[in-house]
Amino acid sequence: MGRVGHRRWGLRYTESVLLRAILRGFEQPNGEPTLLIYDGASRGWYLNFWDYPNYQAALIWLERHRLKAEHWRSAYAAWAGSE
Repeated sequence: MGRVGHRRWGLRYTESVLLRAILRGFEQPNGEPTLLIYDGASRGWYLNFWDYPNYQAALIWLERHRLKAEHWRSAYAAWAGSE
């Protein structure tokens, strides 16, 4: 999809950049496997079926990693400061 992939999901470009940064941030903190895996080569997201093989397991991850306003604020501050 590349640089216009955000349109498919009804996101603004900035929203897609921030959401990607937030989700990528979930990949590192405590070594816990993330639900979504980003592949930079294809610029796509994939569900991690290896570690979350069913709906219930995925819901548990989602409950523990709810997106909050502070995630958006932090991602925006980092993004705005990098330009």
